[in-house]
Amino acid sequence: MSPSSFGRLPALVVQQTSERLRDIAQRVYPDVCRELILRVRGRSLDIDVRRVGGEDDPPTKMCRLDWLGRGNEWGFAFTRYSQMRYERNVTVTGGWTETAEECFAAASFAYLETYRRMNNPPKTNGGGD
Repeated sequence: MSPSSFGRLPALVVQQTSERLRDIAQRVYPDVCRELILRVRGRSLDIDVRRVGGEDDPPTKMCRLDWLGRGNEWGFAFTRYSQMRYERNVTVTGGWTETAEECFAAASFAYLETYRRMNNPPKTNGGGD
């Protein structure tokens, strides 16, 4: 059974988690993240992002967090665009469950940090030093 089959996320968990993740997005990715979109689906929280510079683009689906019913412990699934579905994955720490912040960090590295690097390539000194 999936975590979403056990009811809905408590409103307080949604509020606190949303505030923490939006704060991270604003502090760490203000140059690439225009808006963080969070949707509740049962006990899951789907996270999408609207990127800076893509005002006419549809939101990028980043990941799904599955609340395990114990504080700030979540399962993590990346969006797999090749099949348009979520796929369970480990976080940056190598765990199958982690805090919402660690799960968001994994998705942010893939979808926000990569976007940042593609659109702001490192500057070279051009002098061949």
